[in-house]
Amino acid sequence: MVDYTMKKSVSLVTGASSGLGRNIAKLLCEEGHLVYVTARRKEKLLELKKECSLHSGEIRIIDGDLVDINFRKKLVNRVLNDSGRIDYLINNAGYGKLEALEKISYEDLEGMVVLNFIALQHLCQLVLPLMKKKKSGRIINIASVAAFEPPPYFATYNATKYAVHGFT
Repeated sequence: MVDYTMKKSVSLVTGASSGLGRNIAKLLCEEGHLVYVTARRKEKLLELKKECSLHSGEIRIIDGDLVDINFRKKLVNRVLNDSGRIDYLINNAGYGKLEALEKISYEDLEGMVVLNFIALQHLCQLVLPLMKKKKSGRIINIASVAAFEPPPYFATYNATKYAVHGFT
């Protein structure tokens, strides 16, 4: 195992099982980062880890649901216990329902708000004190073009991504 305490950057990427999050994690691994990836779909994270095994960095998997406040705390604590720091937090996890507002279940409304915005803010809260203490680190919050050009039938998703933009 590589000792990352004095070497390359330590990154945490949420929503790394597919799309932009997966690609960001892969690029960071190619650049030599120790990359902690999280998502609900462990099998997709395992595929990513296998795909990145020949790169100079390393992928470490912590699967779970960011809607769960306790998982968010455990996630950050595990990264800190394993590596001693978080240099980059990439808040990418999110989802949306393409459906008329009146047809979306309350559970989906709440899930989008919690995952897309509340979890993002909470992860920032958890890592900011550490980054401030060491006077280094970066947080990248992924919003969406939907924050500026909201498509129809995506009201809650659009609103959460607008909130991410405003918060950031």
